[in-house]
Amino acid sequence: MRYLPRPELTALLDKYDVVQCVTGSPAFGYAARDTKAPVLLQTATLIRNERRMLLQGRGLIPLLRRVMTEITARIDMLALARADVVQVENRWMDRELRRRFPTKVRFDPPGVDADFFHPMSLSERVLKDPYILSVGRFNDPRKNVSLLFRAYRQLRDQLHQAPRLVLAGKTMPRPVDLALLDELQLRPYVDLRPDVGMDELRMLYAQAQAFALSSDEEGLGLVLLEAMASGCPVVSTASGGPETMIAHGGTGLLVALNDPEALAGALQQLLQNPSLRNELSCRARKLVEERFSIQSAREHFLNEYRSSIARSGKGTA
Repeated sequence: MRYLPRPELTALLDKYDVVQCVTGSPAFGYAARDTKAPVLLQTATLIRNERRMLLQGRGLIPLLRRVMTEITARIDMLALARADVVQVENRWMDRELRRRFPTKVRFDPPGVDADFFHPMSLSERVLKDPYILSVGRFNDPRKNVSLLFRAYRQLRDQLHQAPRLVLAGKTMPRPVDLALLDELQLRPYVDLRPDVGMDELRMLYAQAQAFALSSDEEGLGLVLLEAMASGCPVVSTASGGPETMIAHGGTGLLVALNDPEALAGALQQLLQNPSLRNELSCRARKLVEERFSIQSAREHFLNEYRSSIARSGKGTA
């Protein structure tokens, strides 16, 4: 099984002063179980949460998924128990794991490049037509792009001059979601931009009137941080990770899961209130600079390495 320790890997890891595991769910960190070095396990979520939407339904495949998820969930706990330090990137994981491992959980979210992603002056802007932006892997069912389409339909019904919707990402929506796009008669108002480069992505963030995230589950939501760093006001579902950096009405707007009316209403609120957009985007940018920048993340991680090495008595801190 891919989660289990292997002698060759353990021998390799034993050559280092500290081992950093970066995982989606903790089970992958169990491969470092037998190493003598301190193990720092950064994890975004727990497997039961990550697979929640995939476990619904009847039949053999959902049943097998549930069985495998329960096995992996147990390995999650074994990996967390073995780790010397558990690094979490969102507040719900921080609360959940501190109850079980109160002495070794740290809130150490990853950072974004706040120098690269930054607000643009009017003279820098080249895109003239207003738009709403969403960025992500849209073929992932957990991103729930169908919710975004339904909300956008409602928004256009309420605001006949509503901005276009731009979807940018490595992957585009699944055929079933594109069929919904046509059913809602939205195709003329939605731009699909696959494989955008980093420079184009930076321009899209900085010039959008609003950013929308419609996910059912997010470990953190780096795309939200990139938008916030770019001075773009954000609306997101309360899907786990986003609540870490979005204080509703303070650094963005949060809406309930799977509620197209609420998502449409929040977008309309932003679009019709320029002063609110400016207030939210300024506070969000400040938050990213202070807590979610690459520089901030680097200092937190380096401090953890120094402390772990010093406690182990191995190497030079």
